[in-house]
Amino acid sequence: MTGLALARPPSWWLRWGATARGALLPVTIAIAARFLTDHQGGPALLYALLLGMVLNFLHEQPHIQQACLHCGSRGLRIGVALLGARITWAQCAELGWHTLALLTLCVVSTILVSVVIGRWFRTPLADSVVAGAAVAICGASAALAVADALTPRRVKPALVLLVVVTVTCLSTSAMVLYPAMLHAMHLEGVQAGVFLGASVHDVAQVVGAGYHMGPEEGDVASVTKMMRVALLVPAVLLIGWFFRNPAGHLSAVSAPRPWFLAGFAALVVLNSGGWLSPAVKTGLITASQFFILVAMASMGLRTSLKQLFEAGWKLPALLLLDTLFIGAQALIGVHLMW
Repeated sequence: MTGLALARPPSWWLRWGATARGALLPVTIAIAARFLTDHQGGPALLYALLLGMVLNFLHEQPHIQQACLHCGSRGLRIGVALLGARITWAQCAELGWHTLALLTLCVVSTILVSVVIGRWFRTPLADSVVAGAAVAICGASAALAVADALTPRRVKPALVLLVVVTVTCLSTSAMVLYPAMLHAMHLEGVQAGVFLGASVHDVAQVVGAGYHMGPEEGDVASVTKMMRVALLVPAVLLIGWFFRNPAGHLSAVSAPRPWFLAGFAALVVLNSGGWLSPAVKTGLITASQFFILVAMASMGLRTSLKQLFEAGWKLPALLLLDTLFIGAQALIGVHLMW
C-alpha cells in the first residue's frame, strides 16, 4: 500500500491533466469552425460561438469548466498578443499621422459615445464599455480582451457573448453594404480604404470589403485596420486603470499580463525589422486566429441560449448605434483629410 501511495501522481499533475482533457472540447470546436469556414464560407468566430452554445450542457463537468476558464483567458491573451505579427511601423508610416489621429479619435469617441448612450439605456457602465470597445477597435477580439480586463464580476459571460454575436453580424453586414455605398458616393482608392479600415469591426470583414473594391482599397484598408488593432493594448490598459478597485490597485486579472504587452510589442518590432520570415509570420498569424477561435468556443460553452435571450434588446441596439456613429465619423474624417 505504501508503494502504491508513493507511485500516485501529485495532485497538481492530476488537476492539470483533467484541465488538458477538458481543453480538447473548445479546441475541437475551433477546428470544426475553421473547417466550416474553409468549406462553406462565413465567419469562423460566429461558428465557434454557436457550436459552443449547442454543447453548453457539457460545461456542467468541472474539468471542462476549468478548461474553458483557461482557454478563454490565457488563450485569448496569446491570440491577441500574436496579432503584433501583422503590424509594421512602415505600414503605419505610409498612411501618415493624420490617419493615426483619425483612428485614435474614432476609438476614443466611440467608446465615450457608447457610455453616454448606455447611460440613456440604463445599461451598466462596464457593458457599455465592452460594446464600445468592440465597435471601436477590432470587434470580437476587443470585446473579449476588454471583458477579461474588467473581470467576470463586472461583465457576465452571456452579455459578452451577445456583444460578440451582434458585432460579428454587424461587421458582416458592413462588409456587404459599405462597398456598394462607397461606389454610390464615388469614393475609391485611399479614401475608400481608410474608411473601411476605420469603420468595419473585424479584420476578416475589412479585408473582404477592401479587396472586393480593388487591390489598392484592400491594401489600404488592411493597413488602416492593423493600425486600429494596435490601439487595443493602450485601450485595455486605460480601461483596466479606470476600473481599478477602490484601493487604487488592479485586481489579478484586471489588465493584460506583462508578457501580453511584451509579446505584442516584440512581434511588432521583429516584423518591422524584417526579422520574421514569411513562413514564421504566416504561422504566427494562423496561431493567433486559432487561439482567438478557441477563446470564442470557450465563451460559447459557458453561455446558454436562455441566458442570451434574457439579455434583452438594449445591448444590440447600443452596438448598432455605436456602429452608425463610427461609420459617420470615419466618413467625415476621410472627406476632411484627403
